[in-house]
Amino acid sequence: MANRTKLVFMILVRDSGWWTLGEITRQALAHEGFEVELSWATREERMERVANGEADFGVNAGYEVSWAHRGIGIYEGRAIPNLRAIASIGHPNWHAFAVTYESRLTAIEQIKERKFPLRIYTPHAGFGGRIGSGGFITDRILEAYGFTLEDIKRWGGKVLTGENEGNRSQRERNLDAMVYRAYAGFGPGGHRWQEATILNNLRFLPIASHVLAEVGEKYGLHRGLMPRLLMRGVNEDVPTFYFPNFVIYSSTHMDEEIAFMTAKSLDEHNEYFAERYVPFLYNPFRVCRDTGAPLHPGAERYYRSRRYLA
Repeated sequence: MANRTKLVFMILVRDSGWWTLGEITRQALAHEGFEVELSWATREERMERVANGEADFGVNAGYEVSWAHRGIGIYEGRAIPNLRAIASIGHPNWHAFAVTYESRLTAIEQIKERKFPLRIYTPHAGFGGRIGSGGFITDRILEAYGFTLEDIKRWGGKVLTGENEGNRSQRERNLDAMVYRAYAGFGPGGHRWQEATILNNLRFLPIASHVLAEVGEKYGLHRGLMPRLLMRGVNEDVPTFYFPNFVIYSSTHMDEEIAFMTAKSLDEHNEYFAERYVPFLYNPFRVCRDTGAPLHPGAERYYRSRRYLA
């Protein structure tokens, strides 16, 4: 094994799911004598540093790792073919679209029909870089319905994000709609919905079957049901996009033995995944599947040694 004891894990914002998985990796690898530094960077920088070997690990939603590896979605024309997966970690979450009862909207189609001047909170914050996949998917959904955020602005509406007055608007009930990733737990996404659903009377709208089919097929996204009672206002199962997992990834630059030890450490100390405020699921027979990019040979060797892979 390469003579290294210090590794770098690229993360997004503190206390996000990305950060939490970095902490878990650091905690697990400490048992093998490794020190793991958590390093913040924009989305583009994170991928670039891992791809060129400057950093050792990153983490993203499984579909986004696939996008980066293939060069589609927000990585259109910028494929990163040397990404390699270490572990697929379950983290069920959904693309939630809600409107206030006061808006009297009951379907997304009505926004265009009524040219509604929607004050909408969206995941279009860039955090110093381009918009993330949540904003990209939101744009594709709206386009499939035949309108855009620019149309909403022309109708007199307003686009709110975490980088302008979005957070204040939801607390002051100065919004009509909110689109954001939803999941159980209280990370940044869960916290936003917790506040929004307590302080506003929200109706969660289904995404039409033809939109799910069109956008899902083009970008490799799963359709599913946001479960009833996930949070206040989700009174029945809601058809939408379902994102089942995060993927901890590296690149072909990583030493095979380090990749082996990382997979081994996460497996042997998988109890750490259940000890966080963001719920993660470690399943040994899924940790090496649906990885978005090919498994790193070192990680694959470990999973085969445990017979998680045939």
